[in-house]
Amino acid sequence: NAGNPDYTPTFLKERFEKNGLDPNIVPAAPKSYTPREDIEDYLRKYRAILMNPEYWGGETLTQEVTIKAIGVWETVGSLGIPVSPWVNKALSVLHLPSVPTYIHEYKWYDTTIDNHVKNAFHALGLDERRTPFSPAVWSRPRGTGTNLKQVWFPGSHSNLGGGYADTAMSDITLAWMMDQLSGGGPEAQKLDDFSWEDWIKFEDGYIGEQYVANQAWYDDEMEGKRRVWSTGTIYNSSAFPFNLFGFSGTTRSPGLYHRTDYDTGKIDPDTLLEDTNEYIHASVRERIARRRFTTEQEASAYLPPKWKWFPQNLHMPTPGLYKPQDGPLKHWTLSSGGQYRDDVSGNNDNTPRWIYEGPREKTNYSAARGMPEDRLQPGGYEIMLLRNWSDIAQNVEARNKGEDAWDGV
Repeated sequence: NAGNPDYTPTFLKERFEKNGLDPNIVPAAPKSYTPREDIEDYLRKYRAILMNPEYWGGETLTQEVTIKAIGVWETVGSLGIPVSPWVNKALSVLHLPSVPTYIHEYKWYDTTIDNHVKNAFHALGLDERRTPFSPAVWSRPRGTGTNLKQVWFPGSHSNLGGGYADTAMSDITLAWMMDQLSGGGPEAQKLDDFSWEDWIKFEDGYIGEQYVANQAWYDDEMEGKRRVWSTGTIYNSSAFPFNLFGFSGTTRSPGLYHRTDYDTGKIDPDTLLEDTNEYIHASVRERIARRRFTTEQEASAYLPPKWKWFPQNLHMPTPGLYKPQDGPLKHWTLSSGGQYRDDVSGNNDNTPRWIYEGPREKTNYSAARGMPEDRLQPGGYEIMLLRNWSDIAQNVEARNKGEDAWDGV
């Protein structure tokens, strides 16, 4: 009976008859002939029926559920088709009303984590500068027991989530997420108390296959100029063609995000997000130390095949060295972590950490704690990927654990 507008499922028909409901709320005409206001009226009635136990003989069609884990890459607060900021600037000059910043706009302003979510993992990029791609940083209200971890990586939006030709950076975020959602990776799954009901079993060889595929790409497309861990291409997502429409120019600010008012959608400058539990990934420190490039524009990626020769004949400026301290990590200083002491437990932690040295009212991260560097999971997929570069892996792991001397960057 799919597609038959006159058909009513037996279950619904019995419920309507039992509770004396008007069956006419079921649309009897094709959607294309239904005015929008009628659709909204229908949906209001439909929701009222679904949520009201009286209509269902004291029963409900909803239930409390527990979400074991949410894992996301680069969640941003707005969806839809962005409208160029230049449009509203022009309208302002003409003293005309502004237009919405998005066509078919969908937004969420409440990014707090609920107790129904047991684990929440979020990978965020330091180097995304497009204004419409502002990150939806999660917060954990007081009394919430969710295991929340949000980690900042080098890269722009698609560097983290995948989509660019050079997958070196997205391979790192993939391995990190696999460690989170597998309960700690292959070695952790061998422990006697490991619960297979709580975590995902991944193919152990998959991350190695990703590494091999990307090395082959370097050989084929980059004349064999392979790059080591943490130094893959960071694509400049805010350059051509996005800079033509005024979408670029917003620097991200780890540890400094504010709450957005749910009713108005405006940022509250006086209320910082609480308990965001942010970390900086080891690949940030390693990329800085290895003096690799910052964002690199691949203009030809946005051109038709017959025009791809054009940018190759232009003078393309050499990208500068990667130094997020001049951008998203401004006022943050990398420390070895040796001076940090937990006054509650008395334990010392030598993990490298980023200490905020800007105005204290702008962050909830104390000068002592800072934003720690996220620990690479022993025996996990991150280590499995890193050890493909055997000449650097040992030093990277030692510095990440605070075992190797580190003077800061």
